[in-house]
Amino acid sequence: MPESSEQRRLLDWLHDRFPDSPLKRLKGWFADGRVTLDGKPVNKFHEVCSDPGDRLQLGETVKKTDASGRRGKTTDFKIRDTRLRLVHVDEHLLVADKEAGLLSVPAEGVKAQSALDILRGETRLPIQPVHRLDRFTSGLICFAVGDAARSALIESLRAGEIDRQYIAFVEGTLPERQGTWVNHLELDHRGDQQVAGKPSETSTRAVTHYWISQTLKRGPVAVFSKLKLTLETGLKHQIRLQAASAGVPLLGDRGYHTKYMDADGRPLHIPIDRQALHAWHLSVPHPETGETIEFESPLARDLTLLQRWMKE
Repeated sequence: MPESSEQRRLLDWLHDRFPDSPLKRLKGWFADGRVTLDGKPVNKFHEVCSDPGDRLQLGETVKKTDASGRRGKTTDFKIRDTRLRLVHVDEHLLVADKEAGLLSVPAEGVKAQSALDILRGETRLPIQPVHRLDRFTSGLICFAVGDAARSALIESLRAGEIDRQYIAFVEGTLPERQGTWVNHLELDHRGDQQVAGKPSETSTRAVTHYWISQTLKRGPVAVFSKLKLTLETGLKHQIRLQAASAGVPLLGDRGYHTKYMDADGRPLHIPIDRQALHAWHLSVPHPETGETIEFESPLARDLTLLQRWMKE
């Protein structure tokens, strides 16, 4: 999809990538020197340009705990693999921002490298998984550094103290502006897909809260929605199946979008080749101090372009 020739402020282009962040916060990032254009910090958010694409970036905030117990910025760890960006790292907690297509952790029968493999190999830290993102979901994911931290983070996850929020683009809209999806899910016999059904001894209750952030129309007929979602539980493919079950399947989802193929078995023309789902916000109690730390991830580039396409 070609980049737009429209002239807009740098602040507006950055807001496209962080659509749920207040403008005041974005301006603060410019003032702090965290926003870069072509690798150089820019402080003047009102400068006008055509679509900068990936030339406009938000600089990393990477942290590490020093011997005194204070957390401060450091550049000790640099990940060479561009599919993964370090957001925070200290002696107990690591938060990363992953691209769609990268596995979170190794998967049985899949030879592809995972985020866990990359982090262990490049940081040489005892990284342990805490939760997962689907391979073709982009955004924030946290890992523990060491077994003790993992135990604390898993306990926080089970207690509902880790807040995971997503942005999704779906086909259609919902009758209520906000609500809660509750389903009982069970993996199929292959363990690949979730199936929704009645409560049983083998099913697990899944709960997701949704808000309609925007309703978008493309042309005279097509209606799409941008949803903001918060997980109360975190099962495999939970959001994807629940959205499809509610009649608003994720755009690009080949697993749960029954209409993704047309009557002749050809893919519908949607300018995205993966499910339109992004983990944009993560709030986690630090496993050592208990302090709640919040992180945000810019909307992935392909989803920014998809959002523009939906408005045409």
